[in-house]
Amino acid sequence: DMLCFGGYNFIDNKDNEQDTPYYSFSYLPKDWNKDVFNYTDCIDFINRMAVSACLTFYKKSFIKKHKIMFPPHLRFEDNIFFCKALIRAKRIAINKTKFYQRRLHSEQITQNWDKHFSDYIKITDMLLTMLKKENITVELYEKYKKSYLKSCQKINNRFDESIQNKYNNELNDLFIKYNFIFLT
Repeated sequence: DMLCFGGYNFIDNKDNEQDTPYYSFSYLPKDWNKDVFNYTDCIDFINRMAVSACLTFYKKSFIKKHKIMFPPHLRFEDNIFFCKALIRAKRIAINKTKFYQRRLHSEQITQNWDKHFSDYIKITDMLLTMLKKENITVELYEKYKKSYLKSCQKINNRFDESIQNKYNNELNDLFIKYNFIFLT
């Protein structure tokens, strides 16, 4: 249903490769030896898997059968698409070959969190709502919840005060909805 593969970053207009743990499966346990698995086999590192749509091949019939789509008009949409596919996939494989080359440049969404953080907050809420409806364990749901809400908090903490103020209400509403204690 899914084949995850590796990648690396390169900086626009420069001749270099930047290896990144996110794209190189460094989160896999040293004794990992499964050729084919499903999400229950990767609970210990599931929230560290690269969610980029560019790092996974999906079986077309699988995507159609489960009606997995990107939410429209939002950035960070890979998060929902990948998680929904991961939870529903019966057969997942990993090829550590670095097929994907991600060009880094100043206009990238992930280089401009201050402009797009509201979308990440919305995607986090959509993702947690979707996962709550899936037939997954409480343990896995709580792992995802903690991971995504902590991510929101970490990103917000990197902003200067004026940017933090811009997103405070939206972030507070999210934390209240999921009973998450905001730490500064």
